[in-house]
Parts: sequence; C-alpha cells; structure tokens
Amino acid sequence: MASKQKKQTAQLQKKSVGTWEWLAFLMFGIFMVLWPFQYGFFNGAGLHSDTQFFFEKKIYYGILLGIPILLLVIAKFIRAEKWEQRHLIALIGFALPLLYWINSFRAETAYMNKISLHNSIMLYAFFVMGILISGSVPTLKRLIHFYYGIGSLVVVYSFGYLFGNRYRMDALVFSDEVRLTSIFTYANAYAAFLITLLLITVYQLTSVTKRSIQLAYAIMLVPICVSLLLTLSRGAMLMLPVIAIVALLLVNLRRQLLILIYVVIAFILSLSIQSSLSDKGLAVYNRIQASLSASQPVKTVSFFSSDSIFGWLQVAAVAVIMMAIVYVISKYNEKVRLEKWNRKLAQLYIPVILVIVSIAGFVSLRAGLLNSILPKQLSERLNNFSFNTHSVLERFTFYKDSLTLWRENKLIGGGGGTWEALYDRYQSYPYVSSQPHSYLIDLLLDTGLIGLLLVAGGFLYLIVAFLYQFYKGKINERNDYLLFLLLPLSILLHSVIDFEMTYSFFAILVFFCIGVLAGQQRKEIFANRKSAEHNGAKYGMVALWAVLAIYLLIGTANAFTANSKYTKSLEMLYAQMPFNQLTDELEAGLKRVPGHPFILKQLAANYTGAFTQTGEQSYETNAQKYTNQLISAEPNSNLSIKAQYSLATALKDQTAANQAMEDAMSKFPYEISYYEQAIKDRFQQWLTYQAANDSNNQQAEETAIREIVSLHDERAQELTKLSKKIVYIRTFTWSEETKAILEQLKI
Repeated sequence: MASKQKKQTAQLQKKSVGTWEWLAFLMFGIFMVLWPFQYGFFNGAGLHSDTQFFFEKKIYYGILLGIPILLLVIAKFIRAEKWEQRHLIALIGFALPLLYWINSFRAETAYMNKISLHNSIMLYAFFVMGILISGSVPTLKRLIHFYYGIGSLVVVYSFGYLFGNRYRMDALVFSDEVRLTSIFTYANAYAAFLITLLLITVYQLTSVTKRSIQLAYAIMLVPICVSLLLTLSRGAMLMLPVIAIVALLLVNLRRQLLILIYVVIAFILSLSIQSSLSDKGLAVYNRIQASLSASQPVKTVSFFSSDSIFGWLQVAAVAVIMMAIVYVISKYNEKVRLEKWNRKLAQLYIPVILVIVSIAGFVSLRAGLLNSILPKQLSERLNNFSFNTHSVLERFTFYKDSLTLWRENKLIGGGGGTWEALYDRYQSYPYVSSQPHSYLIDLLLDTGLIGLLLVAGGFLYLIVAFLYQFYKGKINERNDYLLFLLLPLSILLHSVIDFEMTYSFFAILVFFCIGVLAGQQRKEIFANRKSAEHNGAKYGMVALWAVLAIYLLIGTANAFTANSKYTKSLEMLYAQMPFNQLTDELEAGLKRVPGHPFILKQLAANYTGAFTQTGEQSYETNAQKYTNQLISAEPNSNLSIKAQYSLATALKDQTAANQAMEDAMSKFPYEISYYEQAIKDRFQQWLTYQAANDSNNQQAEETAIREIVSLHDERAQELTKLSKKIVYIRTFTWSEETKAILEQLKI
C-alpha cells in the first residue's frame, strides 16, 4: 500500500509544473528566441582573418545563457533529498570543462581554448539542466512545442531569402546549383535543423489526438521537406534513411505505416514544386551577385511582387493539400485493423523493407534510372555522390591530416581550436577550412583520447541505458521521451561527417537532450551514507556550480567588454581620431582579456605605424612589447608572423624580417605569399649587394633564394600526386612578378 501511494505521489509530481519548471521553460524561451539572430551561436571565431572575429560576440551570446542555467541547477539540486545515479552522472559530466581547463596551461591557441572552455561550461550546464528537468513531462512537452513553433517560423522566414523578400549574406549559395542555407549560412547545418523538425512533425502527427494540433503540424510538413530538398545536402540525404530506420524501430506498426505514408507523400508533393522554387532562388542569387559585383546595396522585393507571390502561393497550396491528406488519413486511420500483423517481430517489417528500398534507391540513382523522375538540380547533385568527388576526397584529407596532428597530443589533445591553430602546418595541400568537418575528430584534437571516450562513450552509454529501460518498460510515459532520443541522435549522426556541433545551438540541443535521457537513471545510491555526508557532497556540488557560474559571469563580461573596445577602436581609426584615444581603448580591452590576439595585433600595428611615421623611440618600445606579447600568446598564428615581419621591416632589420618569413614557410607550408615575400626581400638585398660590388653577400642571397625555390618545388611536386577531382582555392604557383625575378636570376 505504501509503495503504491509512493508511486502515485511520484506520478503526480511528474505531471505538476512548479515555479522552477516555468523558470527553466522561460530560459529555453530566451534561448530559442535568440539563436536565429546569432547565426545559431556559430563558434566561427578563429585566427586566420579579421572576419572570424565577427563570430566571437555571437558565440558569447550563447555562452551567456550558461549563467542563469547554472543558477537554476543550483536552486533545484539544493532541495534534493537523496543521491541518485543521475546526480553522479551530472558530476562526471564536469570532466569535459575540466579537460579544457587543464589544456589552458598548454593549449595550441590560448584564445580559442578560452572560448572552448567557456562554451564547455555552458554545455555542461544544459546537460545538468536536462538531467534535473527530466522528470517534468509537461515541461518537456511544452519545450518541444515551443522549439517546433520557433523552428516553423524560421522555415517560413527562410523562404523570404529564396524569393528575394529578405537578404542575408550567404543565405543563398551556389554549389552545383543554388542552395538554401537560411540563417545558418551553411546548407548542411540548415538541413540538420530541418531533419529535427521533420522528426517532431511525424512523431506528433502520429501521437497527438487533438485534430487542430495535428493539422497545425501537418501544414508544415511540405515546407520542411521542400526546404530540405532545396539545401541539396548530400550528407542529409545519406543520413535520412539511417535516422528513419532508427525512428521506426522505436514505434509500433501502425505508427510506422503512418510515418512512412506521410513522409513519402510529403516528399512527392515537395518534388513537384522543387524545380520551380530552385529556379526562383537562382534568379534571386544572380540578382544578389550582380548587385555585389557592382558594389551596390542588395535590393529586396515586395512580398506581393510577381517574382515573389507565385512562389509563396506554390508552397502554401501544396502545404494545404498535404494538410487535407493528413486530415483524411487520420480520420479513417482507426478503422484499419492491424491485429493480425501485431506479432512479436512486426516492428521489424517496415524498417527492414526501408533498408532494402534505400539500397535499391541508391543503386538506381547511381545508374541514372531516377534522372527522369527527379528534378534536374537534385538528380545532378545526387548523381555526383561518390567517393571520388572533391567534397568527399577533401573530407578524407581533413581526417588523414587530423590524425597526423592528433599524434602530437594523444591523451588530452591540444585544447580548443587545435585544428584552427595548426591545420596549415599539417595540411596535405593548400585547402582552406577552419573546421575538420567531424565532431569526433574535433573532440579528438581538442581533448584527446580521454575527451573522446568521455563524450562519445558517455553519450553512447546513456543512449543504450535509456533504450534498455525503454524496452523493459521501466520508464513511465516512455513515448514522451522518444524525441529526446531522436533529436540528438539525428544531429550526432550527421556531425560524424560535418561540423554541426560547432553551432552552439545544435550542441546545446544535444547536451540537453542527452541530459534528459540521463535523468531517467533514478536508482538511489549511497543510501547507507550518513546525512552529514549526503549534505557535504550536495553542498560540494552546489559550490562547484556556483564557482562555474561566477567564472562564466566574469569571463563573458570581460569578453564582451574587450570585443566592444576593439570594435570601437576600429571605428575611431576609420574616423581618424587621436592616436592616444585609439590605444587607450585597446589597452582597456587588453586588461579585460590579456593575450587577446586581435587587440594585440592592432596595438602592435598601431605602434609600428606610428614609429614608421615619427621614428619616436617610445613607439618602437611599445610596438616591440605588443608584438612579443602576441607571439607569446599565439605562436602558431599568422597574426603573430605578420606583426613580427611588419616590425622588422619598420626597424629595417632585414635579418629579423628574413627569419619571420622562414618561420612562416615552416608553419604555413602552402601559403605562396610568404615564399614570394621572402624572395622579393632577398632579391632587394641582392640588388643592393650588386650595386655595392659585394659578390660574397650577393651570392649568399642568391643561394637563399634558390633554397626557397627548391622548398617550393618540393612541396609543389606533392600536389601533382593528388586526384584530379580535388580543387583547391589557394594557388601554389608563382606570380608574374616573382617569375620575372627568378628569370633575372636564371633560376
């Protein structure tokens, strides 16, 4: 009797929504409203160009969310009366930010590792939040509805980019054909997002009984599917059958049939308008490129213009047709009897058939048998899918080079941003990529084998543990947790071959959902421990989270201030404000974030320029100071090399300038500009010695040039071994000016 009463009390608590749950929902509401305006909190900060600095502020808007989440975690956990397995999992999760903190003493790039450390704390906070909120099913349902609502708005808004009503740089890109990238400005990321919405749609269509809610989901099915087709994401098309098979294995036969019918019809309807919409997108893309080429502002068109309204009507009409089909099917669904099919292995029938159909479809596609059925843009894109294409070969090269890089720091990695800091040195040819295009590789490089086993192994354990409980019927209202398994699984599967997890939006979603699954591990532990020991452990964890919240508050405040100071200094520079005001802004920012590479680079450049113009010793001293600080903070960055070279040139120290270029050729072996600059400098010295009749030094300079050319030729020879399918943006051939120098020297 007491056991039954206890179970009823637990179920009532699960269905109740208190103040804490509403506050948690509010925080997720803020997160969901913020991310579309911040490029999905893309962690695109880096050291290769000034444009990467743009993303620093974007990622910190996401990191900022970790502070109130940690406070909510503290408020919830402090009331815990017993220790459960989920609490121990929450403690173990702290190992991830701990790894980044350890690497802060030895990171390949201190700047990127600090961002990664802050980001890992934020993700850890969402993971623990998922664990603690897991018991509140009503809150979880509201979160799914809210996520879907915001997601639907994003999908609808994204058609505005396609039809020219709105403009965002790279919301439309051209690769084989025009591709819709939306607010992510990356087609594969948008595709991954659309797959999460598709999973929610088909799940809700087959589980919600209220007709109005069902139709609200139904009307979005075609817009989601046609948007997915417009991304032309081969990775998404490859992963979609895998995700579908996993999803179908988790539901009964009736729901499997409904899901399959809805998705097939939705894609057939989407294919009927995909070609027309793609042509409209191509026209908009060409218009944008024409404006940009002419240095003119990009003009948008009215919603009611003829170029726009027909596209909107196409999407709306097909969406309504799909909604009507769903209405009819759902109305007569229960009248179809499936009792004779409800055998033990019935759930395997459709997934097995889907596997066979997927294989047959892929073979037919490769044979060109589907070309007459599919739209031209889609068939051409999918026909190019093979292991001998540029994108696939390039990814394999990334992975091969990554493993070479990883061997330098096998156990705990090189800290956050290791790939960004070192990929130039280890690359097999002159590609440009700030991402290794795999979450597993990224983890391996940043946190080593320990981090990879912790995160990938931890995720796998929690997913398997949840599935075990799910199939054993040990989870109350278990179907309400299915989406919290499918959403992270779909993102993680796609992230094996791409960098969706670099978007904190996706990373937050994954860590939170995995936390929800971990929250089902409710077996009591340490039951025999004394109350004082329980409280000691509990307040120890509370203290840990409080320290993390304070650290994150200080870190984000400093990051925002430094970012603002740097941005303001650039505005003052363009406005030709007094020199001391510029440097005051930068130095104030540097006090907040010591070692900030962009601030140090700008200070070094400002003082070097001032010294060049005036020759004042104080400017030289400061230029040397900030250049040395930059080299010390980011020794692997081209920012450091350029600052070192600029200062040496200003000081007319040719030996130091030559040394800077030698370092550059070592660290950036396929950056042709460094080879050419080194040759130009050596040639100028050669001319000087020629005029002075100094044959010994003249010969020394010529020998040095020959060595540079030999080094270039040796590396260029490696490029001849590459597949003809590989295309690289950066050239590795001599300019006409360099050719003329080499011709004069008879090299």
